[in-house]
Amino acid sequence: MSVDLHGRGETLGSVGTRRTNNYHFVVHSLMWGYPAAGRRAFDLKRTVDFVAGRPELSLKDLVMVGIGDEALPVLLAAAADDRIRRVVCGDYFSSFASQMTAAAASSREELLRIWNASAMDWGVLNNGTFSVDLGSVLPSVLLTADIPEIASLLAPRRLLYCQVRDRGSEAADFRTRFPKVVSASRTEETSWFSYQPEKQLGPELLLQWLAAER
Repeated sequence: MSVDLHGRGETLGSVGTRRTNNYHFVVHSLMWGYPAAGRRAFDLKRTVDFVAGRPELSLKDLVMVGIGDEALPVLLAAAADDRIRRVVCGDYFSSFASQMTAAAASSREELLRIWNASAMDWGVLNNGTFSVDLGSVLPSVLLTADIPEIASLLAPRRLLYCQVRDRGSEAADFRTRFPKVVSASRTEETSWFSYQPEKQLGPELLLQWLAAER
């Protein structure tokens, strides 16, 4: 199944002919106290409910795949719903902090330009070297957890995390920290977690991992 989450696909909409609704959706969601990533995770949990209610479908060995900015809603949904048995995330960050570090490298003038341009660019902050969807913003999240801590909640269910896109001088530190934190959640077993930051997520890697995990 392929799901149009809040503000994605056919639910996106547009303002006139130049702008999409994603910028307004994600910013208003933050202002209301319902961050877009959480609302999209809710969509995924309701999708699981849909599968559970269909006699011709099965929840057995349910796999959920999140690519790009959809990786965060997938992680949040899986952390909250153990009916999701296996998770694949590709082309996403290994840390919320790395996103902020990359952004902070820009000058004030550049940040203002990027922020103003995000209204015309699907609600995405992009300066050419980093790209952050405002829908991934969870206010004060680092007071509680970073992305590795969220991923660790999936144990012992299987997780493939690949093609990480951290940028900046601290990227190596974030990449190194990720598997250490996740693996520490179950010190007696590490086989549930596969971290391949340089591998690009594609059909071949996905099918190989799914076959090996049966």
